[in-house]
Amino acid sequence: MKTQPVGVTAAARAHRAAVAALDAARCAGESDVGPWEEAAAAADALDAARLAARAMAFTARVRGDIFDAGLDEDGQQRLGESFSVLAEDAAGNRWASYRRFRAVTPGARDGARRDAEAYRGIVERALARGGDPRTSAKWSRVEPRHASPAWAQHGEADQCYREDDLADTFTRAAGGR
Repeated sequence: MKTQPVGVTAAARAHRAAVAALDAARCAGESDVGPWEEAAAAADALDAARLAARAMAFTARVRGDIFDAGLDEDGQQRLGESFSVLAEDAAGNRWASYRRFRAVTPGARDGARRDAEAYRGIVERALARGGDPRTSAKWSRVEPRHASPAWAQHGEADQCYREDDLADTFTRAAGGR
């Protein structure tokens, strides 16, 4: 089943409403708008609706990941936490910012999380102004949200293929096959 992108129906409704309002004004004799002006006004309404839909099409949230932070002075493995901002559309497609906020010590975790939350606010304001992570060089596409329409479209076979390919890459890097 093919779904319409977020905002298409809102843009179409806005376009139909603008055309209907112009038709009603012209029929009532309240407007001397010609066909060119009518088309321009309808196109402007469509552009405004598309911009508003695009601005609302994404939500931002902070995600935390664990990473290998090397060894401590006793030779024990240290784990760190890395925070990043995700932008997600209504279908479940996600993009991750390349900007990371890392914490290696437990005390630094709260500061890194606070910095990531502040950056999320910046991202939300940029998205509200029409920013789009799909076209930005500062974002990369990541796995869709589990059980979302994008996840279903993405397919489990693609995920298994990527995991097998990644395992082969690690095996080759370790001197195997």
